[in-house]
Amino acid sequence: MYKWHNILQNYKFISKKTLESAYYPYTKKYGYGWTIDSIAGKRRVAHSGSFWGFRSNFARITEDDMVVILLSNFEVTGLNMITNDIFSALGFDFHFIRLNFSDEMNENGKLKFVKIWRLFIICSSILKNLMIYRPDYVYYPPSGPEKIPVYRDLILVFLIKLFKNKVIFHFHAGGLSEIYPTLNRSMQWLFRFCFFNPDYAICMSSYGKKDPEFLKAKCIEIIPYGVQMDTVVDAPIERSMSSNITILFVGVCRETKGILDFIQVIQKVHTKNSAVKGRVLGTVFSEKEKKAINLAVDAGFLDYEGVKIGKEKDQVFSESDIFLFPTFFEHENFPTVNLEAFAHGLPVISTKWRGVQDQVCQGENGYIHDVHDIDSMANSILTLTEDSDLYKRLSLNARQEYVRLYTAERFETNVTNFFNKLS
Repeated sequence: MYKWHNILQNYKFISKKTLESAYYPYTKKYGYGWTIDSIAGKRRVAHSGSFWGFRSNFARITEDDMVVILLSNFEVTGLNMITNDIFSALGFDFHFIRLNFSDEMNENGKLKFVKIWRLFIICSSILKNLMIYRPDYVYYPPSGPEKIPVYRDLILVFLIKLFKNKVIFHFHAGGLSEIYPTLNRSMQWLFRFCFFNPDYAICMSSYGKKDPEFLKAKCIEIIPYGVQMDTVVDAPIERSMSSNITILFVGVCRETKGILDFIQVIQKVHTKNSAVKGRVLGTVFSEKEKKAINLAVDAGFLDYEGVKIGKEKDQVFSESDIFLFPTFFEHENFPTVNLEAFAHGLPVISTKWRGVQDQVCQGENGYIHDVHDIDSMANSILTLTEDSDLYKRLSLNARQEYVRLYTAERFETNVTNFFNKLS
């Protein structure tokens, strides 16, 4: 699968235009894809398609009898990659139903008639698959701390509970436990019926155990994400700070992802060291963020380059010096962009927000600060720019941390071991 992935990302098999059409169905009105390959020595045929924002993915390995249904109902950065990695690692049948109610991220949490219609269609699809395939397990990633996505979860998980399937919750997002006290009594009862006492819960770090422990999961597994970085396998062990210092941000450019704080930090650092500039990759969330980015670009201390994927994105990482990710995103749990930065040997400066606290070790592979602590983040950048030995040490530690904990191969092994225990 990784070979196929790299062929696609390098535009060797299909054109960039066609790939964008497959990856971004809501801007192109239709997304599609097909794969014929093998996993663990077994043949697989997979197909996916979409219209009006609804996507369904199907994959079958005929040699095995076991079936797993995967349900996904929200967008989190890296979720598609992570889900594909999980099921690329499995050696048994699964049925993958992708639930996406929002055409764009800025529609998340908003109620629209078309979403209700999609919910009806998706509920029908779930019931059909539960009745036909009779899965041994249902794998489901719960939403974060927003009521509308949680209400959708309650409807979908309620259907699953009626069939008394064993449930695996995978906490890609964080904060589900925070919404329970805000619900009325009847909704709290439904919440307990649907979410409490799952058979298994997968979280990414020690901090991530907060939600499954609140739900009284019978078994909790910690499986950190891994990222595939073929282009940096031969990356230099030791990096040096460039003469023109680049501070990188990668992700959706929305306020809670930290883009506005990022701009403030870069502006403060740039006034003290004009060699420092910010570099931003990602989709702009709203006019508020767009205006702030444009002002920073016009002021000369920031470059905005839009969305880049594959080798183009890896190239930007390799050309940068420090990764700054001041997130406080509602659904953020264990951001994969920090792991990508580690893979490229970039020290990470981030915030004390959920699973980030298990990724960044203060003064070892980066620095971690309170949310909105602009001055401290700026000082950390200045410290690294003024101490080349410190920078080299943190860079080396970041790369070693990736190799030790966050490679795709390690993630695949951990996931395979987990699912093998279920058989």
